[in-house]
Amino acid sequence: MSPGTWVVVDEVQRIPALLNEVHSLIARHGKRWAFALCGSSARKLKRMDANLLAGRVVNRSFFPLAWPKLEGGPH
Repeated sequence: MSPGTWVVVDEVQRIPALLNEVHSLIARHGKRWAFALCGSSARKLKRMDANLLAGRVVNRSFFPLAWPKLEGGPH
């Protein structure tokens, strides 16, 4: 992969060991690659005592859109 490449992993909670690999890559190569890690269960990762990459990530939460919240949806 060339520098500046984005690596996207969805449902990362299914293989928590991937977080250790991402941590290792960040530690060894700095900002050579950008990672987007998505998942639907942070609680599962916390229960499993997974590497949460403290201090190395920016956490963003996205909430689902409900039909009534969309313009034109039923109220």
